[in-house]
Amino acid sequence: MLQKKELNDLSTRVADLARQLDSIYTALVIRDPGTPISAETYEGLRRQVIASAQERLAHLVQLSEFDVAIRSGADRETLARLVDSWLAQAGLEISQDPTHDLRFEAVTGDGPWEVALPAYVDSATGRTIRQGRLRAAVHAPPTPPVESADQNPKAASSSDVSSADTGPDEDETSTENTNDKGDQT
Repeated sequence: MLQKKELNDLSTRVADLARQLDSIYTALVIRDPGTPISAETYEGLRRQVIASAQERLAHLVQLSEFDVAIRSGADRETLARLVDSWLAQAGLEISQDPTHDLRFEAVTGDGPWEVALPAYVDSATGRTIRQGRLRAAVHAPPTPPVESADQNPKAASSSDVSSADTGPDEDETSTENTNDKGDQT
């Protein structure tokens, strides 16, 4: 039987050989682009470079749109719509559901929880891009009911007095008809 030290030595040699084989494979791919493996590798690299350039261009367009909006005095709603359109283009969803424990971090108090900041999730993969924050829900004390005129007769009589005073004056409405000679008719 092999001893423990010999097994460790063999394990180390196998790991070294695997690294050397990987280096040889990489060198062959780079050296001879005509092989099918090299062609696949170069195609994958080309696609990554193109995707990176397109993402950079999209980011530059977003920055220029944002700058134009700011310089033209856009209000908060306009900026929010602009950002919402960028989120939709990128496939980034806003999660306001605190039941997804892994998407949120609780920062204050004990439950029940409410969302303080939403989580951002990649719609294609379901991966959390930015963790949201939860805080203990604050329950406002109940507000007392508002009394209506039916429930409070004192309030009703005071409003009746003020509206009774708004009628036309007696002098303005009591005009007498007179004829050309000044006689009353």
